[in-house]
Amino acid sequence: QRRRETHLTISERILLMELESEVKRAREAKLLLEHPLLQGAFVAMREELHRAWETSSVRDAESREQIFIATKLLGRIEGMLKEHIQTGVFASMQLNGESNVHH
Repeated sequence: QRRRETHLTISERILLMELESEVKRAREAKLLLEHPLLQGAFVAMREELHRAWETSSVRDAESREQIFIATKLLGRIEGMLKEHIQTGVFASMQLNGESNVHH
């Protein structure tokens, strides 16, 4: 059982605030990642990058490298949002006093 917040030490209060902040960020990241406009933007950007790669000259290494970097960055943005969601799941589990992760 979690003690009432008034009985928490300063360190425990700080941890509680950090965990609650992580849970809030996770909710916001989930809303963003699931938002139709952002999903559409990711799909459109991937399609645009793929078309750019397909139509690029084999000899145009600089353009292909830029396309590669842009593709990686797009995946990294999605990955960061997913990381926030996962961190929030773990923070929520800590807030609820769960010590084991079950899949």
